[in-house]
Amino acid sequence: MSAGGYLTVTEVARRLKLHPRTILRFIRDGRLKATQVGRGYRVRPGDLAVLEGVTEAPRDVRPSATVAVDLGEVDPEGARRWTAALNGAFHARPSGAARLSLDVVHDPVSRRLKVLMTGEPGDIAGVLGLVQALWEGFSS
Repeated sequence: MSAGGYLTVTEVARRLKLHPRTILRFIRDGRLKATQVGRGYRVRPGDLAVLEGVTEAPRDVRPSATVAVDLGEVDPEGARRWTAALNGAFHARPSGAARLSLDVVHDPVSRRLKVLMTGEPGDIAGVLGLVQALWEGFSS
């Protein structure tokens, strides 16, 4: 089992005797609750138990928002700074916080940097405030 008691997609796949891509599809379809960590996912044992039918999970009917912020042209070093700052803030969130997906994407050809996020509107608003503060800090 991974650190903190969370399971990796590979561990879940082995346990269920399924292919890891099937587990990823379950996560994307909402059949298996998971937390995104970097580019991978981690699954709590309790959430796996729900998928296995051991307990009943309440339906999540909270609103969700998806936002893309285009930060324009950013050099590779700037992209590394943005990624480190946003990922640091993302991973500093309290445990049990609402589900939030955050990706920082830099296209080295066009040198454009985008921040993609999905989650509850209030959480998205908080990240947007952080992006604004970082923009002002990095621009000065």
